[in-house]
This record gives sequence, structure tokens and C-alpha cells, in this order.
Amino acid sequence: MSVVSTVPTQSPTRTQFTLDTAPGHLIRRAHQLAVAMFAQTCADFDLTPVQFGALTAIAQQSGIDQASLAAYLAFDAVTVGSVLQRLEAKQLITRTVDASDKRKRCLKVTAAANVLLSKITPHANAAQGLILSPLNATEQPQLMALLGQLVKGLEAQQVHNKAAI
Repeated sequence: MSVVSTVPTQSPTRTQFTLDTAPGHLIRRAHQLAVAMFAQTCADFDLTPVQFGALTAIAQQSGIDQASLAAYLAFDAVTVGSVLQRLEAKQLITRTVDASDKRKRCLKVTAAANVLLSKITPHANAAQGLILSPLNATEQPQLMALLGQLVKGLEAQQVHNKAAI
């Protein structure tokens, strides 16, 4: 029985690109797997990971406006608007016009959302555990710290690059 290595035998040149070692590819693949694990673990609740994230954020920051929610979730306003429409159609959130700024829509969860969150959250936490399960107890917080550092650094680069334009 032979073993096939996925590690390239030579260093990539400018004309080569190796997916197996490309950070973007590996992050995208990990994201796909994480979404699938959430979907499987939380299938009974009819919420996507993005909807769950938005609902959780609104529950934790009652009255948050749509623009602030979009920034917090790191999604564009159109995507968040679509997510909010679905949550509103499911009667999980309410959107009201801000009294001091008519352009803002303030968001609150409904009683039904609170019930749903109390049921789905243990399953969502279990999905997070499954995502990290290939790593040992020492590696899990290391990965989380490195991912946090990576996101923070990339966000800082993005802000810097926008300022330079």
C-alpha cells in the first residue's frame, strides 16, 4: 500500500500555485466545513449560521441599528438587510425607526426569538466544539488566538490600504 503525500515536493514558483498550502484556500475550506457542521447540528431550527449570528448579536445588543449590526458582523448592508428580512418574516425580530434619526432602523428580538435562542444555542455551541475537535486541548485556544490575530491584522491592513487610496 502506498501513501500519497499532499505536501508539494518542490517550492512553488511564480508560475505554480499549491492549494494544499494556500492560506486562502484552507480558510475557505475550513469555513465550508464549519457551515456544514452548523447546518447538521442545528438542522431542526431553520436558521443559517449568518441568521443565528445576527439574531444572537441583536439579542445581546438590543436596539442596535442595521448599519452597526452590519459592521459588527462584517457583512455589507445589502446582505444584512436580506438576513433581517428573513428573520422578520419568521417573526424573530422587529425593526423600528429610531426616534432621533429617521434613517436608522433599530432591531430587537421577539419573545419567539428568545425561546428559539435558548433552544438552538447549546446546539450551536456543540457545532463549535465539533469544528475544533480535531485539535487537542492545547491547540484549540492557540488556533482561536491565531485566528483572532489574523483577522485583526488583516482588518488593520484593509483600513490602512483604504486610507492610502
